[in-house]
Amino acid sequence: MKGKELKNIVRTLELKDGKHKVAVDYNTFELLEEMYGDVDVALSVFNGVISKTDIKKYICACINSLIENEEDRYTLFSIGKILDISKSQEYVAIMLGLLNEALPAPKSDIDKEDKDIKN
Repeated sequence: MKGKELKNIVRTLELKDGKHKVAVDYNTFELLEEMYGDVDVALSVFNGVISKTDIKKYICACINSLIENEEDRYTLFSIGKILDISKSQEYVAIMLGLLNEALPAPKSDIDKEDKDIKN
């Protein structure tokens, strides 16, 4: 996956302290790579059981990718304080939706779409 293949997606997420803009963009993937060591490892989290720590990491990366000033960055600890534990499934659904919208279509889907257009 190349950075130019990503779509920049921004949504609003309701946390305990109010609404926050969250984004999935190239910066988000860079932050996830820092947290997990590898983007593929970070993405594989959504193929199985998602822990509370993983939810915090994703939300932290999605919020921080929109922040320009280093002093304003959220930490996993500060994100943990403003997450509502009863909304975990909602957070997962939002993050998964953002990822699905931002990532390029798999190669086989693109080939199929090309064939459908030509016919």
